[in-house]
Amino acid sequence: MVGAVEASTSSESEKLQKLTQMVFPKFVARLVTKMENKKKIEKEGLKSCHEARVEEGK
Repeated sequence: MVGAVEASTSSESEKLQKLTQMVFPKFVARLVTKMENKKKIEKEGLKSCHEARVEEGK
């Protein structure tokens, strides 16, 4: 019985490890893309604020 439980646990562990290997890189890539997009939006927002101030100063 103990051997069957260990085999089952080992099998589940392997499945979980394979799933993690498949999903994790995609998750990280999506997270990085999201952060890069957020930085771009913030940069554009700062740029437009700066341009608005420059026009007000004219």
